[in-house]
This record gives sequence, structure tokens and C-alpha cells, in this order.
Amino acid sequence: MDRAALDLVSLALEYPDAAVREALASAVPPEAELGPSLGGALTRLRAWIAGTPAEEAEEAYTRLFDLSPGCTLHCGYHLFGDAYQRGALLAGLSAELRLASVPVRDGELPDFLPNLLRLAGRLPEGEGRALLVDLVVRPALARMNAALEGSAAPWAAFLAALPEAIAPLGDGIEAPDFRPETAPEEAFLHA
Repeated sequence: MDRAALDLVSLALEYPDAAVREALASAVPPEAELGPSLGGALTRLRAWIAGTPAEEAEEAYTRLFDLSPGCTLHCGYHLFGDAYQRGALLAGLSAELRLASVPVRDGELPDFLPNLLRLAGRLPEGEGRALLVDLVVRPALARMNAALEGSAAPWAAFLAALPEAIAPLGDGIEAPDFRPETAPEEAFLHA
């Protein structure tokens, strides 16, 4: 998956405000880069966002990603919870995002999944990108997808297709389980 595809995928995971809705509506998806599973999920998600009143889409996004720890888009939380290791990850990611000139919205933490996908698109092929994908993004997506299992949330199928689509960016490194507990609380997931 190339930089343009990862930027579009990232955009689809942003809060669906007017600017994001407009950008998604005008984007031309790189079908070959996304593959059939993620491409189809993106098409359905874009159609849902375009056909849903703005306040309803924003409320659904907030309920799913901001009010449910099990589905937060902050990957470091899925890896470490609120433990001090997350702080070290945030500091390292902040430096990497700056070095790669990845735009980060004001107030957004460095471990926000759209930021990490944009970063993966800007890193050269190699160990650094593989470590980001295999040790941070894919394990966080695994926890999110476990929490979303059976959910009818508009983003569920999109997130379910993402691990397979980004797997070629990594080296298939098996991530250790940093947290002894299972996925965080799953409140509001199936609403």
C-alpha cells in the first residue's frame, strides 16, 4: 500500500467533520492499492458517511471511538493501557512523526491510528516501518477488531479489512502481548 492509499485510509478514520466529509467525497480511491476487501469496505463507509446527516455520523464516531476504550483509535492504549510504557511510545512516535513531516491535528496524540498509518506511508521500506506496523498498528487493530466483533458500527468492516491490507508493510514479526489483561471495557460497542 502506497502513501496515497494510506492517506485515504487515514482520512476514513478521522472524525467525520465537514472537512473530512468533503475530502472523502472527492477522493479517488486507488483500488489496486487497497485490494478488494479494504476497497469494498471503504466504498461502503464512504457511502454511509455521505448519506448520513453530519451530526448522526459525528455522534456514531464519538460513541464508537471516543466513549469506548475497547475501540479507541489510540494504539498505545491497546498495547500498554495507561502504563508508563505508553508515555515512552508517545514520545518516540512524536519524534518520528515530526521527522517524517506527518501532519498531526492540534490536540491529537501521536499514537492516533490515522497518524500512524500516515507515518507508515512516509517511512521507507525496511525495519522501522516493519516495526511500526508489526509491533504497534497490527496488535492494536487486533484488539479493536476483537472488541468490534459482531458490531454493526459503520467502521467495523473497514477496521476488520485493514490488518490484511497493511500486513505487506511489515515483516510478519509476532508482537509480544504487553498487557496481561484482555481488551479494555467494551461499553457502547454494539449500540
